[in-house]
Amino acid sequence: MISSGTIRNGEGKTILKENEIMLTSPEGEEIYYYVVIEYPNEEENQNDDLGSTISGNITVEKLDYQYPEINMVGTTVSGNNGWVRSASINTTITTQTGEYEALYCTTTSNSCTPNISATITDNSFSVKLNNNSSAQKICVKVVDEYNQVKEGCSKAYKVDGQVPTSSTTIASSTNGSNGWYQALSINATGSDSHSGVSSIKYCTTTSSTCTPSTNVNGSTTTVKLNSNKSAQRVCTQATDKAGNTSTAKCSNAYSVDTTNPTISITSTSVTQNSISVTVSGSDSHSGIYQYKFSSNNGSSYTTVSSTSSTYTYTFNNLNAGTTYNIAVQAVDRSGRTSSTASRSVTTESLPADEVILANYPTRLTRSIFASTVTASSTGTIYYADTSKGRTYHFAGNPTDNWVRFAGFYWRIVRINEDGSIRLIYNGTGTGTTGTSSQIQTSAFNSSYNNNMYVGYMYRSNQVHGLTTDSTIKIELDQWYEENLQSHADKISTEAGFCGDRQPSTSSSTSNGSGGTGTTITYYGAYIRLYGSNKQPTFDCQNSSDLYTVASSSQGNKVLDYPIGLITADEVAYAGGVGGQNNNRYYLYTNSAYWTMSPYHFNGSYAYVVRVYSSGSLNYNRVDYTNGVRPVINLSPNVTITGEGTSSNPYVVSS
Repeated sequence: MISSGTIRNGEGKTILKENEIMLTSPEGEEIYYYVVIEYPNEEENQNDDLGSTISGNITVEKLDYQYPEINMVGTTVSGNNGWVRSASINTTITTQTGEYEALYCTTTSNSCTPNISATITDNSFSVKLNNNSSAQKICVKVVDEYNQVKEGCSKAYKVDGQVPTSSTTIASSTNGSNGWYQALSINATGSDSHSGVSSIKYCTTTSSTCTPSTNVNGSTTTVKLNSNKSAQRVCTQATDKAGNTSTAKCSNAYSVDTTNPTISITSTSVTQNSISVTVSGSDSHSGIYQYKFSSNNGSSYTTVSSTSSTYTYTFNNLNAGTTYNIAVQAVDRSGRTSSTASRSVTTESLPADEVILANYPTRLTRSIFASTVTASSTGTIYYADTSKGRTYHFAGNPTDNWVRFAGFYWRIVRINEDGSIRLIYNGTGTGTTGTSSQIQTSAFNSSYNNNMYVGYMYRSNQVHGLTTDSTIKIELDQWYEENLQSHADKISTEAGFCGDRQPSTSSSTSNGSGGTGTTITYYGAYIRLYGSNKQPTFDCQNSSDLYTVASSSQGNKVLDYPIGLITADEVAYAGGVGGQNNNRYYLYTNSAYWTMSPYHFNGSYAYVVRVYSSGSLNYNRVDYTNGVRPVINLSPNVTITGEGTSSNPYVVSS
């Protein structure tokens, strides 16, 4: 048995074969070798074997033995940017001795102290590197049975086999209403604990998911959602530097409308106290939700709920003839408001008669006409009831019955029963005296020796003849053609002019006799206005003497133009009295002018009533010359502005 050092029980080599080589401790140590030769003894008493001989040679030699060899090879799954997705280090150990011990460790440094026992199979073992944010290697230490040591470290590998994650959060938002946002941006963020995020991909969808396709370098990006009529999601994927890609992760669904609605005013309609506005609203995303309407240019709004693309709203309780600045807006479901659409709209004006009457809270009626009216009657209007209704007239000396029309000044005589307004010419200025209030002077008729010549229109041997125009009618028609024809749409063709030829052979009582040839005849105005019981009337006593142009319930419809003269009865209502001077009522001009009311035929001469220069109701032979003051009737539907004074007259709107 050969052993080194002290031979202890069981440490000896009990069988020595021929030419067997035994290794001892390494060189450099002091070694003692003991050789004990013992032969087998089959007997129990070994002493019986004394004397036997065993011979052989033991040679002690110095020999060189190789250190263990370590070979480390990495097996990887490739990645990107110098990273691998997995790495295993396979270590193969070669020794000249049959037994050895192998230890290893993993490190992100240059080296480490192996401290983990390797499980050896066929002189090799494998170590799988875990994911790490830094490069890793393994270091191995092998000690053979003769205490020869070999150490070494593998190549370093950056390993990341873990898929990154992605998440979405709201980056910024502007809250709207009804669950909508007026603006919204989503942060898409990738996270990776090892190699780090290389890029983010995203997509937007109105479905539950989509495949991210827009690539952005870096670990985060902000996605601004555009307007859409449906709720939207942002889906993201993160890719790390090793090339691992996460599954798509989608955000919650968000309803976003970043665009204001639009609105336009398509039409308006008006009455005297209302404006109806029809609007068209449009919104391609969240949709129209409300409309806002203002009649004061947006100082205040009335809001109505509607999802319709068109809506009509009516402003009520407005003032007639007033311009309102209409402003409208549309509001979508997200709460966004359109720009303002506006339009100036004027309500229908009150008919001229209503405008005028509104200025006269004092309304009186007269029953006594035997004396003149001279009082200043500004702010006062009179009324009388006729067979056709109520008519309002001026009397005395008003300063608020002035009208500017067709380039001329006029005075209001009365508001007719149908709402038309009877005007008498006053010239191109507001002077109240002189011949400027006349268009010219003219005879009523050039002939005088027959009853028929009292007529504005006449025919021989007919009390109410209509075939021939009087001299003054011809003058008036010509003046109308030259001055008023272009304004005909504002002049009533239905309101007539009464040339009352109700005849009587009695000077005090109307008996219906006379009126033709040279029969002495007293006409209606004579009997009503020159007797002791003065009672004028606005009714025309015979429809044949009510001269009109257009169809009406009364009248003869024979005029070419709607122009005539004032009647004696209208002068009486205004404050004129037969035989009494009056220079303080509005029909006084200090110049004589014709009415169209017949007075009488005395058997030789025909007479027609005139307003004398003194202001009294007077009469004159028809062949004599007096002033001509045209009378017209404004249509009931004209609109006027102004206050009716000479400095601010009522003006007929164009």
